[in-house]
Amino acid sequence: MTPTVNRQELLARANSLLRLKQFTDELDNAETVLFSLALSIEAKDPYTEGHCDRLSKYSVALGEKLGLPPDLRLALQAKQDLKGSTS
Repeated sequence: MTPTVNRQELLARANSLLRLKQFTDELDNAETVLFSLALSIEAKDPYTEGHCDRLSKYSVALGEKLGLPPDLRLALQAKQDLKGSTS
């Protein structure tokens, strides 16, 4: 027996998922811009150089000491791909 598909409900769910995907893409783009801005600012001053890297390492170490699961520790970590592209 095949289940009956409610066309309106299916379309509403698909539209909702598409809006959610667009929203998360916009957040990812904003995060990339903010990290790039922070890295370019810190690169201009020897005193602040490496601040984002140190902050990332200390945050992850603190998460480990607190016993956070790996997925939450990863959330504490700065964008490694952006750091790698500037150093």
